[in-house]
Amino acid sequence: MKLLEGYKLVSLTDTEIVQERILPTGQKITLVGNPNPDPEETKKAIDDLSAFLVSCEQRIEAEKRLKRA
Repeated sequence: MKLLEGYKLVSLTDTEIVQERILPTGQKITLVGNPNPDPEETKKAIDDLSAFLVSCEQRIEAEKRLKRA
């Protein structure tokens, strides 16, 4: 994980990066991750998330088609 745009670096070690962002509503988002992620694990996580999102989209479209029928 690298420092994301709009986030402030809280701490950085060899094994952990902590970053945070304060939203206009006053809520705080804190992200904790590995500053040196394994590229294969990262690729697998991205592929898994992509497959999940595609399946959600397909389910939503199928539900819309059923409602129109």
